[in-house]
Amino acid sequence: MSETNTIGYKGVRDRLDLPVKLNAKLAELTSVVAAADFAPPQQTYDVFREISGKIDLQLQRLDEVMAQDVTGFEHLLRELQIPAIVPRTGP
Repeated sequence: MSETNTIGYKGVRDRLDLPVKLNAKLAELTSVVAAADFAPPQQTYDVFREISGKIDLQLQRLDEVMAQDVTGFEHLLRELQIPAIVPRTGP
């Protein structure tokens, strides 16, 4: 039951209705390869390259958001003289 909450599924039918996320695909591929007693077939490498490419694209998009949107938001806060919320470190 805890697995469904971390993935974002709310019910059993959601697993059928919602697409599988990239991290779940990579985790499943890893477990399949780790369970085998032989070298992975070529298809495994092909799937890994496909998933890796999609993950790299998402990481690239995240970097763009962090560089542009977050920086722009920080400048807007300074411009409007709104104090930043800084999380505490430690107890």
